[in-house]
Amino acid sequence: MGGFMVLPSYGNTITMFNQLAPNSNLLSLDLSEFTESSEFPVHTLGVFNTAFSLKFNAKDGSEKRNPLLRLGITYQGGRLLDKSMKYETRTPYDTLTSNQTGTEVYVDSVYSNTIDMKYRTSQVMADIAVIWRSNPDFLLSLYGGLGFAGGISFDNRTIISGWESNYISNGGGYGDRSGESREVFRNKSAYSALAYLPIGAGIRMSKSGFWQNIVFGVEMRPGISIISIPELETYISAVFPVSFGCKVSW
Repeated sequence: MGGFMVLPSYGNTITMFNQLAPNSNLLSLDLSEFTESSEFPVHTLGVFNTAFSLKFNAKDGSEKRNPLLRLGITYQGGRLLDKSMKYETRTPYDTLTSNQTGTEVYVDSVYSNTIDMKYRTSQVMADIAVIWRSNPDFLLSLYGGLGFAGGISFDNRTIISGWESNYISNGGGYGDRSGESREVFRNKSAYSALAYLPIGAGIRMSKSGFWQNIVFGVEMRPGISIISIPELETYISAVFPVSFGCKVSW
């Protein structure tokens, strides 16, 4: 199953990126006249889950419907921190006058310098959950349970990019980038964990034949995430992963 995980912003300050990339030439520049861009209150990571479920037998040897023990692997990764800063100057360039109305439009020559910062992570976790479900023989089935995933983060890196642009504008517009530079810094590996409540629904394609074994579903995993960034700190936050996919049952 694939999807995304929504988590809150961790602050994304320039101080954090100075700690993640202490040898950055771009961040060593005088940024006192740069302005910070507005930030989204949340971030998203891509999520991929693969798992199999084990059924239990009753004392008489018959197969029990509940609970199921689900074992699997969860991957989540993407941009965990980001920040952008920009310095811009406008110089009067020309004045355009309409022949029909006489309205004057002022045209500026705009110079801008932008610095973009990102911290990206990849996390692989062993995943275990106990699931209780409604009757799986129905075309629509529901389930819920308790789950925990824990593992490591790897390929963590900080990317610092900078570029300049010049353009002629009467209030808006973008010019070609020039003087673009990019710095990549490898960061330490760490650990991550997720305690969650799996809540999902599945639709069986048929009640008989081959297609009765194919179930398309959606699963939400509201829970508590623990993500360690060694250069900064360990962040504990409420998260809301959502995944879509299919499963084969027999």
